[in-house]
Amino acid sequence: MVDNYNRQLHMTTYDRLKEQCQGSSSSECQTVNRMGGFRSGMPTDDPNISASKVVANYDINGNVVSYVLIDRSSNQATMIMEPLEYAAYRNAPAGIQAMMQLSPQYALDFASSGLYSSAGDYGRAAENLIAGLTSRDYIRDVFLGVVGSTLTTSAAGKVKAGVNKPFPNLEPAEQIIHPVIFPVKQIQSVSYSGKLNYVVTESGELIIGKTGHISLSQGGDVLAAGEARFVNGNLRLINNSSGHYRPNGASAQSAAEKAFNKAGFDATGKYKEIKF
Repeated sequence: MVDNYNRQLHMTTYDRLKEQCQGSSSSECQTVNRMGGFRSGMPTDDPNISASKVVANYDINGNVVSYVLIDRSSNQATMIMEPLEYAAYRNAPAGIQAMMQLSPQYALDFASSGLYSSAGDYGRAAENLIAGLTSRDYIRDVFLGVVGSTLTTSAAGKVKAGVNKPFPNLEPAEQIIHPVIFPVKQIQSVSYSGKLNYVVTESGELIIGKTGHISLSQGGDVLAAGEARFVNGNLRLINNSSGHYRPNGASAQSAAEKAFNKAGFDATGKYKEIKF
């Protein structure tokens, strides 16, 4: 049987799956067992991964089958990943690496799906996508998000209409993909530096992430959208640079500043409007 699974796992998830896989020959269990390897190397330093030491696991033929990250502070194993995922991880900025350590397992599965899709391996991309979509944690978070959105929308409906102007998606035919979201608390806690996209939904919710604006909003109307630049977890600049929505005017600026301030950032004087 050909094993098509490729994974990156939090160590707690890996240990749980390994225990569940005793006596099983499923494809996923073949991957879990293979990732453990026949022998392990000594912890080494990778100049691209400052927060962890790295241990390589080898199969009986001496081929690397996985890498384990060992936290330098606690000396505990935190993640295990196969070579393709490890290559992507070590080339990511330190802030992204830190976020991956904190991300739920389904977010790692979605990241793997994106890696294999980019590499043209759509079979493995689909398998990782399914693993994320069928995760109990993902189903729980989606449910809570829907309930929260419903409650927020209901409350917003009681506010006087017309205060903020909604902007529609100007390219409705363009494909919407699963969003890669950066939670506000993680941006702040890992002192993230870099540029991200953002949208403010009609209910006033701020969503920040790496994917395009229509993916962050899932195609819905927005009150504001653009780019946000962070330095060490602090907001430095926000604008209205979104070709899909082209938000403009005082309404978009007000919605953006209000959402970022509510999220705990200081947006005062940070907004810059771009003319389309």
